[in-house]
Amino acid sequence: MNRLSLPEIEDSPRLPRWLRDAITGYLQVAISVGKPYAVVTPLLAELLRGSADRSVVDLASGGGGPWPELMASLKATLGAHPSVTLTDIQPNLRAAAAIDARPGLSYRREPVSALNVPPELGRVRTMFTGLHHFDEGEVLRIFRAAQDAKAPFLAAEATHRSVPGLLITLLVPVLVLLFMPRVRPLRVLPLLLTYVPPLLPAMIWWDGVASTLKSYRADELRALVSSIETPGYRWRVEELAARGAPIPVTVVVGQPTDS
Repeated sequence: MNRLSLPEIEDSPRLPRWLRDAITGYLQVAISVGKPYAVVTPLLAELLRGSADRSVVDLASGGGGPWPELMASLKATLGAHPSVTLTDIQPNLRAAAAIDARPGLSYRREPVSALNVPPELGRVRTMFTGLHHFDEGEVLRIFRAAQDAKAPFLAAEATHRSVPGLLITLLVPVLVLLFMPRVRPLRVLPLLLTYVPPLLPAMIWWDGVASTLKSYRADELRALVSSIETPGYRWRVEELAARGAPIPVTVVVGQPTDS
């Protein structure tokens, strides 16, 4: 199945902020309920243990992704919360206040591009459900920037470009109907467009299909990192089985070896 670079509604610069926030808010709830990224906790803890500075900058954070749930397991593993700054090129300002209230988490209100990361935001770089938004050249820029900065890096994708991955998207409209009332802050207009008419389920379903068909396979990511790997920095790509999920979570990990 070839990778198709399809447009996502969420990525459109013309999309009203309230509508983008509703979409990313749904994605955050879906991740919170399904917990597909729980399987990356050991890898993330390994990166943090190996870094003298346990500050993290999360890229393309949307509505918060898995970080509110990851923090509890990381504290249990590491003995303390890391300091995590969430960022996005189009920040979800409505989610920021709730995220700031959680120990160890903060959401930067100013736009931050994953292609140009301010070094002061965090030593360790992470990205969840974000790589598929970028073309190959941009993905290489993200990887190379982490490597050049000797910054530990982890990107994870819960979408999978495969027949099972596409079949899962058939559930998305039903999940939107179930989860949209749990998005905070609760707003009337997104709720109306969830049920009468069901516009949001259709929009989020399309974005789910597009995300799946744009997702990078593990062998493609291995080819990308092998093309830039240099002495002193090591890359690896894995597919991790998530509990109860018919598709794996694809993970890219980069780590300096000489510091």
